[in-house]
Amino acid sequence: MNHLSKHLLGLFLFIGIFDANAAGPFRFRVDFTDKNNTPYSLANPSAYLSQKAIIRRIKQQISIDSLDLPVNKLYTDALSSLGAKILYTSKWMNSATIQLNDSSAINTIKQLPMVKSVTLTFITDLSKSKKIHYNKFGETRNQVLNYGYSYNQIAMHNTQILHEKGYTGKGMTIALLDAGFYKANSYNSLDSLFKRGQIMGTHSFVEGVTDVYTQHYHGMSVLSIIGGNLPGEMMGVAPDADFWLIQTEDADTEFPVEMDNWVAGAEFADSVGVDIINSSLGYSEFDDSRMNLSYEQIDGHTTTATRAANIAVEKGILVVVSAGNEGDKTWHYISAPSDAENALCIGAVAADSTIAAFSSRGFDNRNIKPDLVSQGQGTVVTSSAGFSVYGNGTSFSAPVISGVAACLWQALPNQTAKSLREIMIKTADRNSNPDRTYGNGITNAALALLSYGQSNFVENAAIVIMPNPNNGSFLMSLNNTGSVEIFAYDMQGRKMKIEVQFRQGIAECHIPDVAKGICLLKVVQNNKTISQHKIIIAR
Repeated sequence: MNHLSKHLLGLFLFIGIFDANAAGPFRFRVDFTDKNNTPYSLANPSAYLSQKAIIRRIKQQISIDSLDLPVNKLYTDALSSLGAKILYTSKWMNSATIQLNDSSAINTIKQLPMVKSVTLTFITDLSKSKKIHYNKFGETRNQVLNYGYSYNQIAMHNTQILHEKGYTGKGMTIALLDAGFYKANSYNSLDSLFKRGQIMGTHSFVEGVTDVYTQHYHGMSVLSIIGGNLPGEMMGVAPDADFWLIQTEDADTEFPVEMDNWVAGAEFADSVGVDIINSSLGYSEFDDSRMNLSYEQIDGHTTTATRAANIAVEKGILVVVSAGNEGDKTWHYISAPSDAENALCIGAVAADSTIAAFSSRGFDNRNIKPDLVSQGQGTVVTSSAGFSVYGNGTSFSAPVISGVAACLWQALPNQTAKSLREIMIKTADRNSNPDRTYGNGITNAALALLSYGQSNFVENAAIVIMPNPNNGSFLMSLNNTGSVEIFAYDMQGRKMKIEVQFRQGIAECHIPDVAKGICLLKVVQNNKTISQHKIIIAR
């Protein structure tokens, strides 16, 4: 079956299950044929993009193109004249998501000359149970934490070293596409974000919702992982970043309309100029099983949400998506839009870096997914009641990576979204041998900083050691690792055991069972000592 036929089969399936006798309202995605006669111009992007969005494109040398042009209002006006309520439009998909109370109008809409196709995305009759799909989200257990418990999820990627250099996400803007941000404006762990003006705004694409702070707690927990600041209990990975809080998920139901919500949320994030999108959401099964995505559709470029994720990266946004929590189930694969080729798909590991059983696996015959893993088992989050607790789910590993990316991008401001993604993948611990479980493994922010940004923190230094002081594990930057050896000695001149792994001009060093104090390092090349360094062991 060719690619076009596969898309048509999906379209006919959706329309084919429509029951004209069902009670409304109904929601449909209406795809248009073109953007002809639009009043907008590529020469005047400020009419539909913020200055920050335009600057991001200029900085990354990204052209403004027809995908940036809004949907033709004449087309949406025609739908409105037939009784359709326009919920939102998608410029990237050139579509409108509409709501109809009277299903009889849909046949007339399908005959309009500018309508390319119509897809049923929501049925009210099947949503009356208002069941909450907790399997979509990370689950938490109520254990109040003491000081320092969020350290592991930060240090797993050596992000604390970036913090020591002053890279805490400042100046970076992150959009959270999620199910709601219950009481995020009330809890102590997040109050600094509001006091310091780091919440840039909110928006909901879920019909009937005006206040995201009254919705599901899931997005609030995700926000706490990146931006939380509660000294003595928890600290976010990028506590100085700015945030847009965007609700695209209706936690009470599961229908394809939420993928269209996701598209609208991503476009909104682009228009206000965000740098990173974090999405701890995924789609494969729906309340009506006839709408379920097939194995073939989760292929990196087919679903609307997946296509939007790819486009967002083309627009200069780093997109970070949870892999899913299906790893220990019959369907154990990733979901959309984490399958997007350009996005970072994030799996989950425990504190000891072993894979979490629930972490969704990649497909065997496609691009390596997940791309990276992070701590998603025993992650410190703010609970629905406002307490610091341990949480489980790839919902919580993705925001750790988003926070790492924000700090790293602040440190490496000349990188593009695509190049930053590649840097994070190349500096992960399994990059030389990725698989469908761990992907490329755990990214190392300090290694990335040493490899790609020495000039940001050191001048005229041939060798840099980070961190120093340390606990016996540290990194050394070297111009040439080909014929270099590194030796360690205590202050009495006794030779110590040292484990060294050379990667991309970086020596990853570990002195096992070392005591607190000072050690001497010698860097030897061709049997000649070329430099000596003191390191402080602070345990």
